[in-house]
Amino acid sequence: MDLFQLIDEFRDAITTRVVETYPPLYEPGAEPLPLHKLKRKPMGRQGDAIGAVVHSLRRQRGTLLVGELGVGKTFIAASAAYLAGFDRILVVAPPHLVRKWSREVRDTVPGASTVIVRNITDLERLRTVERLPLFAILSRERAKLGYRWRPAVITRPLRQRARIVVDFETGDVLTGLCCPRCGHQILDPDGVPLDEKDLARKKTWCGHCGDALSQADRNGVRRVALAE
Repeated sequence: MDLFQLIDEFRDAITTRVVETYPPLYEPGAEPLPLHKLKRKPMGRQGDAIGAVVHSLRRQRGTLLVGELGVGKTFIAASAAYLAGFDRILVVAPPHLVRKWSREVRDTVPGASTVIVRNITDLERLRTVERLPLFAILSRERAKLGYRWRPAVITRPLRQRARIVVDFETGDVLTGLCCPRCGHQILDPDGVPLDEKDLARKKTWCGHCGDALSQADRNGVRRVALAE
């Protein structure tokens, strides 16, 4: 008997055991919600999903809504945040979905204000918005767009077993980029030494002590990440 046959033959017993071990925190229809307040009527099982998310949000702040493409996750999330009683909601979305979020919130939540946040000034203006609920929508790329940075490394003689490494042909002392905190040479996961171009391409951390190998660059425009 293969796995599919086993599940098919003992489906009821397996289901009963799973429910006994992991009892659901929300039963559809157990707590009626005023879904009629929404500007759009939920379709299919969207109403049950909204109810489950509302129940979870009231119990805890961390809630995961998982669904395939096209099931209406944006609609469900916006509806749940509204029905759970939140007045100010921050939405961090992929760049190509920012306008979709704004449109869907306006089409779903009665009397909602939507603001697409692009800079610090937009964030400051949110303080003056009196029309609630307020949905502040922020691109995840802009959220993490922060200060300029540059590699933070030192160049020092390489050592092997406490001895300085020397070029056998020229007798010159070999140097390399090292972590300014622990002094170990900076290597990639394969043990290949990294140069300054590699380090300038993306932020890197020391593989030995875990310290950041980047620092703020005060040259040019100074920025603060909107997420902060």
